[in-house]
Amino acid sequence: MKNIFKRQDIVDKILHAVDTLADPVKQTLSPKGANVLIEKSSGEIISTNDGYTIAKDISVEDGLENSIIDVVKSSSFKTNSEAGDGTTSTIILSQVLIREGMKLLGKKSWFGRKTLHNPKELTKKLSTFGKDYIETIKKGSIKVKTQKDVYNIAKISANNDDDIARNVADTIKIVGKDGMVFIETNNEIETILKEELGFKIDSGIAYKELLLDSSVPKVTYNNVPILITDKKLYYKEEAVTILRAAQEAGYKALVIVARDFMGDALLTFITNHTKGNIKVLLVKDPSCTENDNTSLQDLAVYLGGKVISERAGTLVNKISRDDFVIASKVFSDIVKTLITPEKETDLLKERVAELKKELKEDKENETLKKRISSLTNGIVTIKVGGSTPLEINEKIYRYEDAINATRVAIMDGYLVGGGLSYLNCFDEIPVNPELKPMLKKYSEAIIKQIAINCEKDADEVLRKAKGNMGYNALTDTFEDLLAAKVVEPTKVVVQAIANSISVANVLLGTAYYIITKKDNT
Repeated sequence: MKNIFKRQDIVDKILHAVDTLADPVKQTLSPKGANVLIEKSSGEIISTNDGYTIAKDISVEDGLENSIIDVVKSSSFKTNSEAGDGTTSTIILSQVLIREGMKLLGKKSWFGRKTLHNPKELTKKLSTFGKDYIETIKKGSIKVKTQKDVYNIAKISANNDDDIARNVADTIKIVGKDGMVFIETNNEIETILKEELGFKIDSGIAYKELLLDSSVPKVTYNNVPILITDKKLYYKEEAVTILRAAQEAGYKALVIVARDFMGDALLTFITNHTKGNIKVLLVKDPSCTENDNTSLQDLAVYLGGKVISERAGTLVNKISRDDFVIASKVFSDIVKTLITPEKETDLLKERVAELKKELKEDKENETLKKRISSLTNGIVTIKVGGSTPLEINEKIYRYEDAINATRVAIMDGYLVGGGLSYLNCFDEIPVNPELKPMLKKYSEAIIKQIAINCEKDADEVLRKAKGNMGYNALTDTFEDLLAAKVVEPTKVVVQAIANSISVANVLLGTAYYIITKKDNT
């Protein structure tokens, strides 16, 4: 059964739902923003000022309002997914557009009423504004050039924590913008960085049945045996032989890197995994072909093992314990797999030296560059310490935000922060006169929320904001925010604008809401 609501009859409920989500989240903005205490469904208590974490746990009993909350959450989570940060900004901007947009539509039906805006026309104008706004903002983007730039961006995203910023900057220096970073808890008070090697395969978990937790699309195995083969594993007998050899060796888990997995072999691997006989991770090597197993040869050298190759006359159904090699860690998600060796071997050093020599003779060879990168990439594990689990968890959220922010800034640059980037561009683009009051509030929303969270007069802060001069919440002064290194990644701002306008258009352009009927609806 469904409940059917007309938009004009439920405006107050729509706005209440948006406020229910936005109010706890937006008061976290700025270095002086407050934390939120959350009881997880597991009973765990966490304290955080991370907008994504807070929003994720907000839901209400009212079916209609919960649907509205989920729509806005989905948009803000898209910003976080695409830019690594910006959940809070997206929710703040969405709240302004939805509130002001509903005023323009009015509470009565828009049909036949010339004095009210047509929702299609309104959403079209908002979309045009958004495109112009984003293009103008992008023009002011500044490239990340130095390690100091990375540190500054990390510091802002980490809520101005010096230690986190330094650790993140050091981490990015080691792994680059695409390298792998693990964040774990430490049993000690101190936070430490652990650097390791990591071989990357551009292929992840191909079969959801092999997840360790169906709700988490990634797996990690420590001190796990690996079998490397250039064969397409098809027959049940092949799978049985491999699994038997692993079990006879006493292994509880196994990683297999092969050209492909098919037919009865695949079914046998999945069945044994789901029954718990032996946990299995199957990784396809997308670069391995019938005539070229170079990447697997590199992996074998990397781990100090060998490739089980049909061309070499070694068949999979003849394997033994000696054909497995132990990896210190294997991590796999839906797009990639990273393998860490127990130790760096002399053969690995020799292979890297050979490839670098070849690259000197063929400097534009992208395949060689990729092979060298796979053999030399660093992986960093940040083991976050603290006095209590609550403190450690809160730090972990800030580490995640800081790492994500620095990576997108390296790719797309950064802008002056403190809300100035939103404000400065507003006067540079054409704005429909009827929409100007609403969009002016939109461009001022971030600055005003920072001022409110710092217990400042928001109107006064806005009057003084111009160019790079703005309010520094950390020092409680008005100054050149760019010179003070108060910056934010361009991509975060761009995605916050795009996704806030997108979700506002969804709600403003909807005439009816059809919601599943519940006992309390």
